[in-house]
Amino acid sequence: MVFDKSMLEANVRAIAAQTPDRIYQQSTKTGSRPSCFYVRNGKPDCLIAQGAFMAGMDIDTLLEFDAAAPYEDSGAEHVFKQFGFTAVELDWLKRVQQLQDDGVAWGKAVHMADEGELIK
Repeated sequence: MVFDKSMLEANVRAIAAQTPDRIYQQSTKTGSRPSCFYVRNGKPDCLIAQGAFMAGMDIDTLLEFDAAAPYEDSGAEHVFKQFGFTAVELDWLKRVQQLQDDGVAWGKAVHMADEGELIK
């Protein structure tokens, strides 16, 4: 399957509409701070990862984003830049991701990202 970048935002919106009250649960490992992952237990984990997977991105690519995290920024605005997203699209992905990582329910995170909001 080939990643169709044009479907990422639509997929994220559809997932958030289907599960608007879902709150992302960060992974907690003994001795470390809570962390967010694109893949957990072999499946797309966060809202952005699920949308990307539905758009054809394979698990191995998502795992590469997680593997790079200790060494470079693995935020959506950085890892998806290589696929030709515009600055506006990357900013929206960043906002959705940051809001979900901060515990905002997925439906509200998409709405707030649309409004250009972040938790201060």
